[in-house]
Amino acid sequence: MDKEKWQSGTAPLGLYFSLLTKCFAGATVKKMSHIDLDKYFRVLVAVEQSKETITQQKLSDYFKTSKVSMVRIIDYLTGKGYLQRRVNTKDRREHFLILTEKAKKELPLIKQTLADVEASALQNFTEEQKQQFFQYLEKIYINMSELPAEDLFVVYQKVGESEQQSANVSVGDAAE
Repeated sequence: MDKEKWQSGTAPLGLYFSLLTKCFAGATVKKMSHIDLDKYFRVLVAVEQSKETITQQKLSDYFKTSKVSMVRIIDYLTGKGYLQRRVNTKDRREHFLILTEKAKKELPLIKQTLADVEASALQNFTEEQKQQFFQYLEKIYINMSELPAEDLFVVYQKVGESEQQSANVSVGDAAE
């Protein structure tokens, strides 16, 4: 991105967030390519770090996403063998989420990889700059969360080699 565009305010904030998300997710997936899971690493970390038995609804609330979106994510993680659902015997409408042994085995690497990618993103920042940066992000989030918005389900998936070549050609053609 052109620094002048940012300074003049012509580059939309959402574009930067989108590009950063894409870069972060891409680097994370690349570093964990040996794991048969190519997304939703943070959901597994959230389940592990929960102080209590976590439910689909609590995860939905934590990630600020709809229950329907979270069910899709949990279906994906369950299908890959990383999570199990257990019905709450006191309220059969509620499902507890349990990490499988497969997930427990991979979580140390997942957490380390997420930390490494974040450290790379924030390299050359002082501790004070990091603290300020996260304070600014929180302010932006609060401001944005007050706006009316549609609930969106964003899916990142690996682009196949032929799709990548096609995308590169399209970008190149558009630039000419």
